[in-house]
Amino acid sequence: AQTRSRVPIIGKISGGTTHQAFSGKVQSLDTKHGILNMSVPDREGTVMFPIKKRVSITNADGSKVKLKALKPGTSLLIYYDQKSGGRDVKEIIVLSTGPEKAEKKSPPSS
Repeated sequence: AQTRSRVPIIGKISGGTTHQAFSGKVQSLDTKHGILNMSVPDREGTVMFPIKKRVSITNADGSKVKLKALKPGTSLLIYYDQKSGGRDVKEIIVLSTGPEKAEKKSPPSS
């Protein structure tokens, strides 16, 4: 008689969660319902992310950012877990601010 070793399936070890990243620009933010709509780069469409108050939001230099500071046009990198029940956002990194915060260029001196 042969004995078989039981090796658990990887999906059962990790609970079916996959870690992913998404890069895009903010289309809209509904802070009341905790929904962040992002534009999909290089194609038409919107990706929705549920945002909880506990999510970490930082600039690329590591400084903290408030959720309401995410304006349309802001470039973000979002790290999230894809679960069978939806997305669970873990961290948001602000890559660049939207056009509303663009600094005015001073005229060249002559």
